[in-house]
Amino acid sequence: MSEFGLNVKGETGSRRVELECEHQNGLVYVVRAEKNWVCSDDLLHVHSLAVFLQGAGGA
Repeated sequence: MSEFGLNVKGETGSRRVELECEHQNGLVYVVRAEKNWVCSDDLLHVHSLAVFLQGAGGA
């Protein structure tokens, strides 16, 4: 487990975001899509998660 329970792995055009703590874990796959084309490959996962969380919050 990483220090913050968050690992980002992957190559150009896609990323895997691993979330982990003592009691739970999960994996989020991030791929290129129509709405995240504006972002660089280095920040693809950040942009995509931010947009997802905005939609989940009803914003």
